[in-house]
Amino acid sequence: MVVQIGKCGLNGTLPLPQFVICGDQSAGKRSILEALTGIPFPSSNILCTRFATEISLRRANIPSLTVKITLDNACPAAKKEKIKVFERSVSNFGELPEIMKEVMVVMSVSKESDPESTPRAFARDVLSIEICRPSNPQLTVVDILGLIVTATKGITKADIEIVAEITDYYIA
Repeated sequence: MVVQIGKCGLNGTLPLPQFVICGDQSAGKRSILEALTGIPFPSSNILCTRFATEISLRRANIPSLTVKITLDNACPAAKKEKIKVFERSVSNFGELPEIMKEVMVVMSVSKESDPESTPRAFARDVLSIEICRPSNPQLTVVDILGLIVTATKGITKADIEIVAEITDYYIA
């Protein structure tokens, strides 16, 4: 029920706990996220977070872990069909690195998305992970992209604006 309330936009009427983790790149956001959720996220020395990740911890008698993609409203129709069906049930966290690679391809932030073109630096689509366990609190944690101050190789001014817009959206 809590998930349905949040997805219907009633979380402004009914207070549902949600933490948004934001800050500069490489500031330790990932460590906080892992400590709060218990999810061992894959990391690398390159840009790690390329899209917002909403992690919903829910209390349920039957443990489950579900991964899906929530589309950006401006998503092209062809991509919508591809992503609309993206949902994976995971039996353990060890499967996450492979699923994350698949998510990056679907969101077009991986070189494997289209070998003929340069992948996007960031996506407006959202990765949603729902973890159900009997001991979980009813809580949502959002990992957003690290704030970027200046354009560099591979990061444009438009990319910086996308990151700022996503951050503003979640903080609001």
